[in-house]
Amino acid sequence: TRERWSADGRAAAAKAEGAGRRVWSGGVFGIGESWADRMDFFEDLGVSGVDSIPVNFLIPVPGTPLGDLPPLGAREALAILVMLRLLLPGRNIIMAAGRTECLGEFSSWIIPAGVYGLLVRDFLPQPGGRPDADLRLLALAVWIRDQALFFGAACIPQCLRCIPV
Repeated sequence: TRERWSADGRAAAAKAEGAGRRVWSGGVFGIGESWADRMDFFEDLGVSGVDSIPVNFLIPVPGTPLGDLPPLGAREALAILVMLRLLLPGRNIIMAAGRTECLGEFSSWIIPAGVYGLLVRDFLPQPGGRPDADLRLLALAVWIRDQALFFGAACIPQCLRCIPV
C-alpha cells in the first residue's frame, strides 16, 4: 500500500543518509496510474529525502502484462516532468527509460521542463537513444544554461537554472 511504501521508503532513505549515501528513488509512469496517484507519489518523494529522481516512461512490450497499454503521449510525459520540477525544485530529475518512445521529436523539451540529467545508451531490456542524438541534447542543455546565465534568470523560466554543465 502507499502508506507502507511511504514508511518503508522514508526509513530506508534516512538510513542511507545516516551512512553518508545519496538516495535515488523514482518511478515508472504510464502503467495505468491516475493523476491523483502521481500526485501522491510526488508527495511521497518530497518527504522522503531523496536526492535524485529517475523518471521512466513505460515502453510497452507485447506479451508482457502491461504490453497492451498505450505509451504516454508527449504532452502527458512533459507534464509529469514539469510537475516534478515544480513540486520538488531542489531535486535532481533524471530522465531514464521511454524518452524517445514517448516524446519522439519533442525529446529536447525535457531540458526546459526541468530534467537535470539523462541515462544514455542501453538500459533495462530496451535499447536507449542513439549516442549522437543524446550528445546533441546535452549540448542543447549547456546552451540553454549559458543563455540563462548571460541574460539572467528573469528572462528564462526558473527551472532552467538547475541545468548542469
